[in-house]
Amino acid sequence: HYDDVLAACRSHLRWLLLLVFPFVAAGAGAESVASPVAADPAGRAIAEHLAGAVQRRGDGAIQAVYESRDFRPVWFENGQLRGRLEEVVGAIGIADLHGLNPADYRVPVMPGSDASAVPPEEVARLDLLITGAVLRLAADLRDGRFRPVDVDAKWRIAKSGRAEPEWFARAVRDDNIGAAIDGMAPPHPQYRYLQRALERHMALKAAGGWPSFGVSGPRRLELGDTHPQVTELRARLAVSDGPIAQVADPELFDGDVEAALKRFQRRHGLNDDGILGRRTRSALVVDIDQRIRQLRASMERWRWMPREMGADYVLVNVPVQRLWVYENDEAVLSMRTIVGKYKRQTPTFSSELTYFVLKPKWYVPTSIAVKDLVPKVQRDPEYYRRGSFTVYDRESGEQVDPDLVDWSAYGVGREFPFRLIQDAGRRNALGSIKFMFPNPYGVYLHDTSTPSLFRKDDRFFSSGCIRVEKPLELASSVLSRQEPTPPEKVGAMIAAAPANRHLTLERTMPLYVVYMTAWADEKDAYFYNDFYKRDSKLLNSIN
Repeated sequence: HYDDVLAACRSHLRWLLLLVFPFVAAGAGAESVASPVAADPAGRAIAEHLAGAVQRRGDGAIQAVYESRDFRPVWFENGQLRGRLEEVVGAIGIADLHGLNPADYRVPVMPGSDASAVPPEEVARLDLLITGAVLRLAADLRDGRFRPVDVDAKWRIAKSGRAEPEWFARAVRDDNIGAAIDGMAPPHPQYRYLQRALERHMALKAAGGWPSFGVSGPRRLELGDTHPQVTELRARLAVSDGPIAQVADPELFDGDVEAALKRFQRRHGLNDDGILGRRTRSALVVDIDQRIRQLRASMERWRWMPREMGADYVLVNVPVQRLWVYENDEAVLSMRTIVGKYKRQTPTFSSELTYFVLKPKWYVPTSIAVKDLVPKVQRDPEYYRRGSFTVYDRESGEQVDPDLVDWSAYGVGREFPFRLIQDAGRRNALGSIKFMFPNPYGVYLHDTSTPSLFRKDDRFFSSGCIRVEKPLELASSVLSRQEPTPPEKVGAMIAAAPANRHLTLERTMPLYVVYMTAWADEKDAYFYNDFYKRDSKLLNSIN
């Protein structure tokens, strides 16, 4: 009877482990896991549980952990709990500060400290459950809860490698489990800034959040105006962007309100004119829960990033419409960018800056020629001549007189037998310099002939390429990694260069184009619109 009961218990425990850990009972490509006989009863029970499971290929973390220890328990010694479990409970307890859900890593209820030695079978069960929780938390911190393809299919930044089980063995040996788990989080300062911003917003939410603000109201409120909704504005900004002094007339839009509103606008990607208009109102009505979800989503996307991004690199965040140059993980240069329209989105990817083109010609992609330039010349027959475009026959390569072409015969859905090239010069759409990096999208960074567009709040105007506000400063920063090259020298190099001069970099520089609608620095959190509508699936998956 005793043997029957013991066999039934073992069977029950085995099924429990199959539910908790990433093992399956059968399936294509599955392989049986064999374990040597462990030296002590609890170790034998652990080995038996693992040997009785069928493991999916690539899911060997738990097996590897215990094999490296000859199947000795991690959290128990002689049937008694070790003190290091407290670090695990602490790390799980603050998982929410990483934008994760502590409930996903819950450890089982432990026997009391005054209890007698725990039976070997129970030691095996508890030890495996705790180890599984730790490894899940570490994996989620290091690589993210979700695969990018499942929640953001347009993310194309590869991340090399995964955490090997050796980190766990070292942490157990050195008794620094808590620090080792925290070390699994992305090492980049930007992630830590987001973490601090999340902590502040969670504390603010616990204190009641910020007051709601009216969806409708006056079309425009500014300094000197008096209106009942200014009272609401004061209350809203006092929580998120204050302080705002109390005054005798709370309906007066005074200097304190204007200063707080400008700060709010800067944090939400708006021109800081201190005027409450339609776009500023739309940002004010967003509740704190949405902002917290955005912070958590950006932290998840940082977990998808390479842990080693290079000592120096260029980073473009598309929703922010901004570029940064980092040196030793510190931002040394920042500028506005113009990025792709909704129908011609700037992709998310990584590459290496390899060369510049000074005084570039523009070899117009056929899609842009058909969709954008043909309609312009149909309305204005002199458009190509004024814009310094040369027309070539695509098949023969011979130059064609644009005045002799019936442009009304061409457009979307029709064959386009020409190739358009815009000469270098003042009217060239690429400006005076373009920055090249290998990628399958035909995307590059470049100067522009329409710099006035950088003054706009939303700068989604391009066909996918990225226009930069300070091209000379960007070139200077990249070239100065080889030898000091101030912006003035870059300008002189461009002035002296022939058309389409290629300048190969002696030292390439990593480039990352990301999509994150929440951002942070050491002082503030910043929020931006999900212009490409790429956040919803990820936000809905976060719990």
